[in-house]
Amino acid sequence: MSNTWWKRKSKKVLMKSKSEENVKKQLLLDNIAYTYETLELWYPKKVTLPVVQGKIGLNPDDWERAKGPFHVLHKYTPDFIIEKRDGGTMVVEVKGQFAGPDRQKIRQVKKYYIDNGMDFRMVFDRSKSKFSKDNAKTYGEFCQQLGIPYADKAIPQEWLEEMRRK
Repeated sequence: MSNTWWKRKSKKVLMKSKSEENVKKQLLLDNIAYTYETLELWYPKKVTLPVVQGKIGLNPDDWERAKGPFHVLHKYTPDFIIEKRDGGTMVVEVKGQFAGPDRQKIRQVKKYYIDNGMDFRMVFDRSKSKFSKDNAKTYGEFCQQLGIPYADKAIPQEWLEEMRRK
């Protein structure tokens, strides 16, 4: 798979945010082996088709067969894939803003991957940020509820000790 949109002419990988850039610098300074956005996680997502004048928005021949909801495969690409000293893999997602669609993706990743043994962790700019002024739940509370380890601003030393050095 070619991700040329995030490569410069010099073939250096561009990060999508300052937060990701900071984590990358930390990994480089600690001589940690990692890859960036190289893993694709696929999960089913329930969708319903639009109904137009009592009919589902499909070819008329398909209206009778289409009852929905349907499951469509969606792809999620986590930020950092890091080899661990024990031979396993740690997946680290870095987030500044943590919008609703991102939270839905993480719930699906938990259901299909974390619950089946994936070592998945998150680094936030600020885990005490609230989702909105109407929703008092914080990013950190979301992770606690799902049982996902999280940290603020940088990868904690205890996580670094689990990672394989170059």
